[in-house]
Amino acid sequence: LADLSHEAAVLQPGAMSQRLTLPTDSAELLPLAQRFNEVLARMEKAWNQLEGFNADVAHELRTPLAIMISGAELALARGRSADEMREVLESHLEELRALGSMVNDMLFLARADRGYAAEDLQALSLREQAVNVSEFVEILLEEKRQTLQISGDATAPVNRILFRRALVNLLTNASRHAPPGAEISLCIETPPGEASITVVNPGAAIPQDTQQHMFERFWRGESSRAMAGDRFGLGLAIVRAIAHMHHGDSFVHSSPGRTEIGFTLATGGVGPHTPPLP
Repeated sequence: LADLSHEAAVLQPGAMSQRLTLPTDSAELLPLAQRFNEVLARMEKAWNQLEGFNADVAHELRTPLAIMISGAELALARGRSADEMREVLESHLEELRALGSMVNDMLFLARADRGYAAEDLQALSLREQAVNVSEFVEILLEEKRQTLQISGDATAPVNRILFRRALVNLLTNASRHAPPGAEISLCIETPPGEASITVVNPGAAIPQDTQQHMFERFWRGESSRAMAGDRFGLGLAIVRAIAHMHHGDSFVHSSPGRTEIGFTLATGGVGPHTPPLP
């Protein structure tokens, strides 16, 4: 006990990889030391995630701030006409709106991380909500001559605003990675005790190591870091957070020519919605 207490006393935040020496000759203390090391492992993982998160935030803020600083310095370097100054201000306003959106998304994810559950739940037809969302993304799909097919239905207690937000993020992500002219599918199924929403798009298979990171915040993969759309890489992280707030989870399955990304929601025993929408 004295040895374990001494080792625990010298643990420091900067050395999160340290573990207690397992007292293999003590059947009473071994389980306690093992559980303590498991706690240390979880703390190390959380600490590394926090450090990575801070670095990601700094990276995302650095570029737009540098753009605005350079633009302001150039605008002030010599006399400018009212039209030129207006153009500079409009450019800065666009960047500030993007940063404001990122901050709001980060606050939402922080709230979800604290275990907040979705409120104002209503038993809604998920197909009906999907049809309504499809109208918002129609312009995006038309730009790439893509089509959307919706199948299945379920009734589930959801926060309408959050559910629609998750669908918009999934459909936007699918459109971005599907080729022009592709058909995107949104499938609603009802496994026991939950509703499953899957967005399917054609395209190259996603490597397994990439799939493991897709729902992490600020992660977009090197090939898509400069792409428009989900500019800050928070879209799928928000999908996962919304799923967790509805006592569900997110998932991804990918094979050559087909990628499925979606999430589940707890239904509380509510079955398929009838009659289905036409």
